[in-house]
Amino acid sequence: MKVLVTGATGLIGRALVETLLASGHEVTALVRGGRSLPGVTTLELDGLTQADILRAMEPAKDARYDAAINLAAAGVAPSDRDPERLVAVNAVFPSAFAAAARQSGAEVFLQVGSCSEYAPCASPIPETAPLERHALYGATKAAGGILVQSTGASIGLDVAVLRVFNVYGPGEKPHRLLPSLATRLARGETVALSDGLQVRDYLGVDEVCLRLALFLDAFRKDRGLAGEYNLGSGVPRTVADFARSVARVLGASEALLDFGALPRRPDDRPEVVAATDKLAAAIGQVPVADLEQHLGGMCRKEATAGT
Repeated sequence: MKVLVTGATGLIGRALVETLLASGHEVTALVRGGRSLPGVTTLELDGLTQADILRAMEPAKDARYDAAINLAAAGVAPSDRDPERLVAVNAVFPSAFAAAARQSGAEVFLQVGSCSEYAPCASPIPETAPLERHALYGATKAAGGILVQSTGASIGLDVAVLRVFNVYGPGEKPHRLLPSLATRLARGETVALSDGLQVRDYLGVDEVCLRLALFLDAFRKDRGLAGEYNLGSGVPRTVADFARSVARVLGASEALLDFGALPRRPDDRPEVVAATDKLAAAIGQVPVADLEQHLGGMCRKEATAGT
């Protein structure tokens, strides 16, 4: 399958490109800043409009694609909250990309979304739960998912939105939980944390990408799978439990985890866990890896890569 991808240099994007290549797919990525990816055809993207996208695709104007996947997002980092940028990247860009991809032959489109698209509600969260209308990141991501589905309906492109829950793994930004824990614990430093009682849905980035690749294959065969899906483990786990697992994997004392040293963020929801039945019906039941074994494998891989 020939797949056109945006956001290929991000946490999920890099891992997904590797997964797609390993499965024998051909990948072309729209990138910014002159970045390159091994085994991938890259096209330089200067802006966010449909005209910008088509201009970027001009060097490969005769190329035809079977599918397109949008992983581009703004506002993932808490400091990135410029309204104009979030609206442009999260709400408007997906539809522009979908339209350009359709012109190049794409028949299916995956919009990779976020659990932040849901308004606060009880867990497990179903795909029918109300969407966020107030928090800027979640609201713009939700708007992008809605608009790209309506755009797809108007141009003959089948669209699926997959909302990813708490992903972890190699390539995370330093401010995120796993790298901040691993960096400090490896140095024997105390880690200031909130009370850690928040319940989350953790899934490794490789597990996320496996599910995305399985869904893409299923979607190509069955266009009736268009719609919205949660992509998570469905397993509730407290932040404190996750932190203790990281400490055990690293052989660090759990006494270094200073729970309660930080207040919770005002927007920190008490429980965010996915209902995963709909995705399982589409791709089959995929086992969730044991957290500590998975973390241990990641740590060993990172250690090997650094030698």
